[in-house]
Amino acid sequence: MIRNGLIATLMATILMAIMVIWTVNALPDTGEIPVHWNYKGEADRFEPVGNAKRILWLLPGISVFTSLILALGIKIDPRNKNIQRSGRAYLAIWFGTLVLMIFVTALVCYSMVKGANSPDATLDVMPELIVGGLSVLLLIMGNYLPKSRSNWFFGIRTPWTLSSDEAWEKTHRIAGRLFIGLGLLGFISVVALPTSWQIPIIVGGSLLITAFSLVYSYLAWRNASDRHTSPEYVE
Repeated sequence: MIRNGLIATLMATILMAIMVIWTVNALPDTGEIPVHWNYKGEADRFEPVGNAKRILWLLPGISVFTSLILALGIKIDPRNKNIQRSGRAYLAIWFGTLVLMIFVTALVCYSMVKGANSPDATLDVMPELIVGGLSVLLLIMGNYLPKSRSNWFFGIRTPWTLSSDEAWEKTHRIAGRLFIGLGLLGFISVVALPTSWQIPIIVGGSLLITAFSLVYSYLAWRNASDRHTSPEYVE
């Protein structure tokens, strides 16, 4: 599993590096380059060319760092066997994160080059594309969370899900459905709602689902037949 994840990371990093190199060569030698955009797609932060180029290289760097953490997690998790049994879910989220990073890198590269040539240009489509990408990741998470097994590294890890397999399964089953619903709502918002509503829906919805899952995990644990109340269950 680690091997597959690292191979995917290598391929994604090479692709992102190619995009960054192309962008670095396409940028002018001097001037201010847009490096941040608001919810309307308007550039609201500019940096000198040198700083902009360094910011670009952070994107593949973040992907590599995230992947190394995911690979390390498999090794150090006390419930390593459960992560191995959740391999498809773990890799799906790993691959989904890499695809999202490739997508964001491409969007930032394009936006920097366009903004360098037309500083006042508004990229109206940027917020919609970001929300669409996040919605896809939410759908992947929602589909695979119910297929994960209890572990200490990924998933909805509360004191109660970690001390009852039954609570873990129930919590991830309902959270998975909610994340799928939020992903679909994200797509609907892109088509039917103003830009100012789209990101708050995704962010606010994710926070609400997380809060609900926290409370639900406790209620599921209280009624679980296999619940533990002391640290003796930790192997």
